Amino acid sequence: MDIDKGELIAKIDFMPTDALSYMFLPNAEFDDMATVVLPVGSVVSLSAVLAKKDSDFVPVNQVVEIKP
Repeated sequence: MDIDKGELIAKIDFMPTDALSYMFLPNAEFDDMATVVLPVGSVVSLSAVLAKKDSDFVPVNQVVEIKP
């Protein structure tokens, strides 16, 4: 499977537009969750990037098969 040749299903910004909604302290861990409904049998590549204004960012990537 070549994930670079796949179809982009959706690009979603889950972060709130209110800058005060999240506060990130030094050395703190961050966990958040969002739900996206996909058909059973789909294989998707999920990418998440947490970016700060100073150009620092944390990327996370995962390939997932949707099973019943």
